[in-house]
Amino acid sequence: MTEEPATLRTHYQECVRLTAAGLKPSEVAQAMGLSTKQVKRIVDSDIAQERITNLQRERDERSLDISVRLQALCEPAVNIIQAALTSGDLSGLKASDQLKAAFGVLDRNGHSPVQKSLNVTAKMTDEDYEEIRRRARRAGILPQAQAPIDVEAEVVAKEA
Repeated sequence: MTEEPATLRTHYQECVRLTAAGLKPSEVAQAMGLSTKQVKRIVDSDIAQERITNLQRERDERSLDISVRLQALCEPAVNIIQAALTSGDLSGLKASDQLKAAFGVLDRNGHSPVQKSLNVTAKMTDEDYEEIRRRARRAGILPQAQAPIDVEAEVVAKEA
């Protein structure tokens, strides 16, 4: 068993940093050009585990501080929105700029407008796409397919 150094080499530090940021060992390995086994060996060491724990704790403390500061801005943000809606006097700034900033603060505090989004990843063939187009046409979402235009025949007809 080898003794661990008191400090980590630069690439070891990067492995630790990426791991603390939440990347999986395979992702760290790919990003750094190492094998997953090498990354696991690095981050499993006692000194690396201590650094990972410290980095995560520091990150959590910073996040908490930012959260507290943003929460303190909620009330002024609501006041700005209320002032914009009631009086129109916005202390020299354009109303749209103040409203944008106020809504941004509210959004970062979990008061964002509801948004629906769906992310789908699929491997589809040309036949799959054509079937979707057929269904969309039947449902009236897409216009009915038109016969392809024969450009050569159109040119000959116009010349005649």
